Amino acid sequence: MPTLRALGARHVAYGAQPRHYVVVGQTLIASLAQIAGDAWRPEHELAWAAALAVIADVMLDGAREAEVDIAA
Repeated sequence: MPTLRALGARHVAYGAQPRHYVVVGQTLIASLAQIAGDAWRPEHELAWAAALAVIADVMLDGAREAEVDIAA
């Protein structure tokens, strides 16, 4: 978790916005589905969506902490 928080904090400097995390997650899942082809199953999408939601939440926590530090 500390690594993901730090990654989120760094993304503030890149201009990443919370809405970008949704788009990146959707694009990653769509790419995985395309590559997997017929092997892709609905449960794969659910699992990836859940994992990416956790990752995004932790990164966004780190981003918010960084923004507070910048504002201080």
